[in-house]
Amino acid sequence: MADTKKNPKIAKKVTKAIEKEMIAAAKQPEVPQHVVMKTATTLEIDKCAYEVVVNYHEGFDAEKLNERYNEVLAKYDYIVADWGFEQLRLKGFYKTSNKRANKDQLINTLQDYLYEYCNFGCAYFVLERQGKPVIKNENRRSNRRGQQRRRQKTGFIERKVTDNKSKVTQQRSAKAVTENQKSVNKRHFKIRPLEPNHK
Repeated sequence: MADTKKNPKIAKKVTKAIEKEMIAAAKQPEVPQHVVMKTATTLEIDKCAYEVVVNYHEGFDAEKLNERYNEVLAKYDYIVADWGFEQLRLKGFYKTSNKRANKDQLINTLQDYLYEYCNFGCAYFVLERQGKPVIKNENRRSNRRGQQRRRQKTGFIERKVTDNKSKVTQQRSAKAVTENQKSVNKRHFKIRPLEPNHK
């Protein structure tokens, strides 16, 4: 401090550096608001209602949940958040009635998850989704594939290749094949009676 009183140039440099840091901090983008508290135990995350079912050691913090929340968690029925080393970790779980989920992703395995992956006695909370999940339908690949398969079932077309292999002509569709042509490819078998063994 004594140096800054003696040298006003240093004081100006320090104040300019502090001002630059404050402007840079103000320019940082804000975290989008995912979490909106309705009451003390109910909240809304991306327009989907949740309820705080378990709040062990007062681990619930709406601000940190808002910072750490990701849209991937919207598909789960439960969101479990645990504290470790001043960081909030989020994990999704399904209801026990969900038959498509892996066994370790069901909510009845919550105690196993807490014993295996969380610090002993750490604070945690469990959010239960109320109603159906709101999932954005950005990727509809499976439906497109099904539509393409339906379009491709138009029937087999036989084609004859000419000698120069550059021209392909359409001969006839598979539906136009006559009964005589079909029977040429069939095999005929005779069933003989069993002969007794003579020794």
